Amino acid sequence: MDPALRSDFLRALRRDLPGAFQEADGGVVILPGNRDQVALALALAYQYRQQLRVPGQPASDGRTDAFVLDLMRMTDVIKFDEPSRIAHVQAGMRVHALEDELRRRGLSLGAHSSARDFEVGEWLALGAPGARDNADDVVDQIVAGLEVVLPDGRPIAIRPAPRRAVGPDLVSAYIGARGRLGVIVGAHVVARLRVESTPVGYLFPTRDGAEQALAWIRGKGVRPLRAYVQDAPEGSALRLKLATGDGVAEACREVARATAVALGGVLIDAKLELPKARAPQGAPASAIVTELAARLDPRGVLG
Repeated sequence: MDPALRSDFLRALRRDLPGAFQEADGGVVILPGNRDQVALALALAYQYRQQLRVPGQPASDGRTDAFVLDLMRMTDVIKFDEPSRIAHVQAGMRVHALEDELRRRGLSLGAHSSARDFEVGEWLALGAPGARDNADDVVDQIVAGLEVVLPDGRPIAIRPAPRRAVGPDLVSAYIGARGRLGVIVGAHVVARLRVESTPVGYLFPTRDGAEQALAWIRGKGVRPLRAYVQDAPEGSALRLKLATGDGVAEACREVARATAVALGGVLIDAKLELPKARAPQGAPASAIVTELAARLDPRGVLG
């Protein structure tokens, strides 16, 4: 990295973003308070060919001289739309803080508790680990829209709209991209009504048997709030978290029970022990993300 360009970048930060960055022990943390400041920081980094470490990227990526972009000051709920139950939030808000806001309205994201300490933007950049499996609700989408700043500082807004059957799905391109394609600065997230639930579990001789039972249960219209297959010494356990409280929910519970038993499942301890839902920090980027990153970020600002 050219020391002269690094010095010029620092000089530009001091001039254009006073009070929005910190210097200590040779490191620099940029602390923007809004989208425009994120855009300015990225534009300057692009101009001076400096690398930024942004939410969703691992600290152990080998870039020891990268500047850190931290969205901890961007923590507001900008707007909540009651009819659609869509919350427009800044990306620095913690998932647990958003869940607290939604709980007061009788709503939830439906994410596992291990996702609670992530910032919303970081959580989405990592692929929303711990989110409800979309196989359990084909019309459910956690993210309806995004606000992103590209590596060269250009902001884009992907506004909430019905999913289209054709054309590029830009939201999905950024979910799980680990900050390679741009910085998520805001999100329109879809909440669900909070419901009473109960866990159930069935033991199968093989993992294939448990996965087949889950596929059949879903195929019969049952949409678990949570579902996963867990290896056990005696075989594989299918663990479900099912809604309770009305006739439809009870009917779904009976369908799940009858299907699991018919396929060889044996009822076991109902305690739902969900695995830790953190995404693997060192997972390689997909070929598509790598190709898009090369086009959007030819100067390697985001790694």
